[in-house]
Amino acid sequence: MQFRLSAKTFAIAAILAVGVYSTSNAALITVNSVDGTGSYNNSVSLLTDGNIPGNGTGWTSDTNVWWYGTAPTFTLKFNSVYNVNDLLIQVDNNDDYRIDYSLNGTDWSTLHTISVTDGTVGWGMDTFTQADMHFSPFTAQYIRVQATGGDDMYAISEIQAFGTAAVPEPGTLALFGTGLLVSQVFRKRKESL
Repeated sequence: MQFRLSAKTFAIAAILAVGVYSTSNAALITVNSVDGTGSYNNSVSLLTDGNIPGNGTGWTSDTNVWWYGTAPTFTLKFNSVYNVNDLLIQVDNNDDYRIDYSLNGTDWSTLHTISVTDGTVGWGMDTFTQADMHFSPFTAQYIRVQATGGDDMYAISEIQAFGTAAVPEPGTLALFGTGLLVSQVFRKRKESL
C-alpha cells in the first residue's frame, strides 16, 4: 500500500513539474527575422539589437528606425510559438503606436495601443514594458508594430519579448509521459487486485 502511494505521488509530481517548468523559465525570446514595410530610415535590425538608448534620446538618432507617416509596419517573427508574458518597446514619446500579435502572420489581434499621452518623458524616446501597458499574457509567433497617429514623425529603437516556449521541450514531454505511464500501471494493478 505504501509503495502505491509513493508511485501516485511521483506521477502527480511529474505532472506538476511540467506546469512549473512552463511558467518559471521566462527569458528573452529569440527573433528569427525582422521585416519592415514602407519607407523608413536605418536598418530594421536595430529593432532587435539589444541596444536600448536612454530615455529622452532624439527620435532621429542612429540607434532608431525612424520615419514620417503611418504607412510603415514592422514585424518580428520568433523561432517558434511562445507564451509571451512581457514586452519591452522603446518609441518616440509623442505619438500613438499599435502593437499586434499573431500565431500565423496572417490573423492579427491587437495587444495594446501606446497613446501620445502615455509615458514618462517630455521629449525623445520612451521605454514601455508590460508594467506600463498592462496586458494579459498571450501566445504568438509574430509581433507587429505600427504608428497610428501623432505628429507624423515616428521612431522605434527596440522591441523585446519575454516568455516560454509554447510547445514543451523533449525532456519535459518525457517527464510527463513517464508520470502518465506510472499512473496507468498502478491504476491497472489496483483494478486487478
